[in-house]
Amino acid sequence: AGYCRLSVDNEESDSIVNQRAVIERALAEHPELKLTRIYVDDGVTGTLMDRPEWNRLMHEVYAGKVQCIIVKDLSRFGRNYVETGYYAQHIFPKLGVRFISCVDDIDTETMTDDLPVKIKNVVNDIYARDISKKMVTIFNGLKESGELVVNVPYGFKKNKKKKIVVDSSKAPIVRMIFAWAEMGVGPTEIADRLTLMGVARPADKTWDPMEDASAPWSPSSVWAILQNHSFTGTYVSGKRIVRMHKELKGDRWVVIPGHHEAIITEERYENVQKMLGTTDEVMDAPGYHPMLDGKLFCAVCGSRLILAHQRVERYRSYYCGNHTGINRTPNEQIPMLKAPAIKEGELLLKIEEKCAEYEERKREIRKIVNSTEKVGGILNRPEQLVVKAKQELDAIGKERIAIFEAYAAGRVGEMEYITRRAELAEMSKKADARLEECVQLKGQMEADIQRVKTALSRDAEDAVMRIELQTDGSIEVHFAEEETIRRIMG
Repeated sequence: AGYCRLSVDNEESDSIVNQRAVIERALAEHPELKLTRIYVDDGVTGTLMDRPEWNRLMHEVYAGKVQCIIVKDLSRFGRNYVETGYYAQHIFPKLGVRFISCVDDIDTETMTDDLPVKIKNVVNDIYARDISKKMVTIFNGLKESGELVVNVPYGFKKNKKKKIVVDSSKAPIVRMIFAWAEMGVGPTEIADRLTLMGVARPADKTWDPMEDASAPWSPSSVWAILQNHSFTGTYVSGKRIVRMHKELKGDRWVVIPGHHEAIITEERYENVQKMLGTTDEVMDAPGYHPMLDGKLFCAVCGSRLILAHQRVERYRSYYCGNHTGINRTPNEQIPMLKAPAIKEGELLLKIEEKCAEYEERKREIRKIVNSTEKVGGILNRPEQLVVKAKQELDAIGKERIAIFEAYAAGRVGEMEYITRRAELAEMSKKADARLEECVQLKGQMEADIQRVKTALSRDAEDAVMRIELQTDGSIEVHFAEEETIRRIMG
């Protein structure tokens, strides 16, 4: 199998087409190899080995369907020295898989010194880290210069030159909100006034998915506007940072006064902050629950769920942002897809129930796995197939000797001997292939059993890999090595 990868930094010289061409030209020099498929991970970083097509390729390897992997060069295989080296020096040899890197002139079948592999991998690892640092430096530079503005606040818009300018249709609303706040009107009262006036609500991240899709202005929406320093014409960056879906307090703020046209004065903004009793300091937000971080997805579209109201525990909830919400308008006939949404407390209780069920199931699985060496154990099945294949091969070998001896003794004619010899040769070839397949099956089963034992040693909560939320509020929890367990149990 060939393998191609194109990094997220989009190196044009290493395009997928180019990699395919190099692999195909190299295969022309190896008539003993037959290309079955080229696996392609397009736009996937090389610093991680968890890639969709690479995982699919390794599944074929474990199934014994691939005996050789060929890549354009080692950097396409991976840029992480430890992972790449482990595959090249341990996994591939153990599986009997040949590895060829065309440009680097590496072929594990002929190479006796692994030093070139180590050198190349170290260089690739350093390159990946260097690229990462450069990209971070570039983005930080854009932020600090005020050139990288992704979300434009309510009351502003971007012109054709991508510069922030005042939106004449919404700026008066912002001025009115600040004027009311300066007069002592609270966020709740301001929200009610805007709703009664029929002012369109801004599309902000404080929207509660458990409420009506056509919900009125909320106090949190007003609060977000009143705390936004951008309305004074000041650009603020780095106030909040998000890492692994967790909102944290930024440690490198960038403040550029006069970055764009102001809607309100600095004096009015400061007066409002004093009345609200707030400052520009950012409270650390708890972010995703540790069990849910990076594991919670929509069962309908597969996208990651969004966390709402993260600072107020009883309102904390998760929802899918790819849906239009819940249509509760009595006279509205247009069908709307209900967005999967759930309160955090309810979700954690459901996960706890699923984990309890998994712990019960683990006992049954552990009994089967621990009995692998016993008579009738699951490992006996592939072992029996191996024994049967060997017996069949031995029987064919004995018959080949017998037919030759009969021919030599004159008990069998030449024509009959030639015919039967050809038949036995074909039978031997097929029996040998069956034996190899059975050996591969046994090896896969042994590897599966070891992986399952490792998975069973983990607590249920630690073994949770993915949680999918349905529109009716039900959840499906996927645990580590589920597919492997099904294969063993089946």
